[in-house]
Amino acid sequence: KIVLSAGQETMVPVLPRVTTSNTVSLRSDASYLVVGGFGGLGRSICSYLASRGAKNLVVLSRNAKADKLAQLQTELNHVAEGVKVTAISCDISNMAVLTKALDCVARGVPPIRGIIHGGMELRDSVLEHMKVEDHKAALAPKLNGSWNLHQYFSSTSSKQGKGALDFYVMLSSLVGVVGFASQSNYSAGGTFQDSLATHRVANGLPGVSLDLAVVKSVGYLADHPDSEKTIESLKRHGFTALAEDEVLAAIGSAIQTPFAGQLTLGLNCGPTGQPSPDAPLAHDARFAQLKHRAVKTSTAPTAASGNSSDLSSLLATP
Repeated sequence: KIVLSAGQETMVPVLPRVTTSNTVSLRSDASYLVVGGFGGLGRSICSYLASRGAKNLVVLSRNAKADKLAQLQTELNHVAEGVKVTAISCDISNMAVLTKALDCVARGVPPIRGIIHGGMELRDSVLEHMKVEDHKAALAPKLNGSWNLHQYFSSTSSKQGKGALDFYVMLSSLVGVVGFASQSNYSAGGTFQDSLATHRVANGLPGVSLDLAVVKSVGYLADHPDSEKTIESLKRHGFTALAEDEVLAAIGSAIQTPFAGQLTLGLNCGPTGQPSPDAPLAHDARFAQLKHRAVKTSTAPTAASGNSSDLSSLLATP
């Protein structure tokens, strides 16, 4: 026997039901580029693309080792038949290296028609103690890497051809919108990706920047033993931890709406998810509408007022 009890402030994660007509369907005669495809989240994204019809995946990674490729290929073989993975070690922040890698790929696989850029580098430190090299390292994949991919696929001289992309999705970060004291470098990179997506859309090119909060079940934090501490810290700052299927659903939405620009998810908007009083989010006027106030009801309401909460006084409360 199971008894479910739900109160007024109970939060239940919900994903919208996707109808058949809205299901992502990818081309089997095209290739899809995944940057950072060997991490936990990257492999999940590759499996998602394969399950949606992709037969040719190109994975760029700074460490594209044979054992990682074999592991990914084995996982994809259980998802769909005939999926081919091409892996190349490449630093996307170096334009010359990236161009050489993509030109080489173009000779052996179908044209690349979509990009999911999940490359990242964490070098956390408060700004006053941050080393210059740490600042540059965290910026490199998001700023230089994102721009280099944009330049390559926008160039008429590239082997892929200008305007060839159906989508360009960048996995950015919510800290680029909200801010986080120890991640000013990572935050700056995310903000650049948001701006780049807007720039691309303004020029008639597909571009979506997904501002994600922490992902709890797969990816960087899931692979580190102190992840629970980090998740709890972010929750106190007003973020909510995202599940793997929520991230994949967001990526699917970005693929289907390739000119959406910037999409933000991971702010805890529920009444039980308020940021702590000392969190920057609690004092940011941009998010003032997310604050919840408990409305006290009178035990003996009068005919005139109906309850003890006066609407005008509530509206006047800062």
